[in-house]
Amino acid sequence: MSKCMAVDGENDFEATVNQLPNSVWESYKFYNKAEEGNWGKAYGLRITIEGQDTLIIRTTTDGADGWLEVFDAQGNNLASARTNYNAIAWRPMFQIRQYFLSGNKYPPELR
Repeated sequence: MSKCMAVDGENDFEATVNQLPNSVWESYKFYNKAEEGNWGKAYGLRITIEGQDTLIIRTTTDGADGWLEVFDAQGNNLASARTNYNAIAWRPMFQIRQYFLSGNKYPPELR
């Protein structure tokens, strides 16, 4: 059974920065540009699966799309994705971040 705890920027996410690996905190700061631009929100999740912590940065827009980065407890990137409604396209982190920087562009399978 998984346990999920939201660690949100408005609540305790920033307060726990000293407990997070640098790569996870950097991911949050990267995607927080959506909130700074007032067109989306970045937030963090800590999900424990079979005793192993997984750290997730999830970014959603004011619409139905977003971005996702998944890390292990040491901060190693496990997966990254671009989302659109219920569809998801997994790619290397650098490609997902390029989609973020280029606006609302999608991988071919999400168009």
